Amino acid sequence: MKRERLNESDRRVPADYNVYEPDIYEKTAVFAVEAIFCLIVGYLFYGTWITVLAAPAVFMPALKLYSENMIRKRRRELLISFRDFISRISSSFAGGRQMTESIEEAASDIFQGADKKNIMALEAGNMLNLIRSGNMTDLEALTDFARRADMED
Repeated sequence: MKRERLNESDRRVPADYNVYEPDIYEKTAVFAVEAIFCLIVGYLFYGTWITVLAAPAVFMPALKLYSENMIRKRRRELLISFRDFISRISSSFAGGRQMTESIEEAASDIFQGADKKNIMALEAGNMLNLIRSGNMTDLEALTDFARRADMED
């Protein structure tokens, strides 16, 4: 049975999309995979199981590669979702809506068609919370998102 790990940190938007910090489950999985890899390589090439002791030395580079891969994956997902978000906002503009109304309409469309972990759904919810609470204007919320996402679009 697959266990869903949707905790509070999964619902927050990242402060920077160029940084990824794996949780303890991911770190454990990376260590286990690279320990098994060291074990197999050691047995195949050297005929001994002792090479598994090299696993801790390989852990940090393996974790860095994993984090870089997750950053690329998250940015790719964000780019695809962002293009959809922009097309929904532009269709709202074509209908004569204001910026805040367009963001609300696009966010509601994304919430209806997205899963709980969709990055743009989380971002749209964050933008709406900032706008509704009065902490930021609609332009400031979009600028904040653009700064954190560091995307050309």
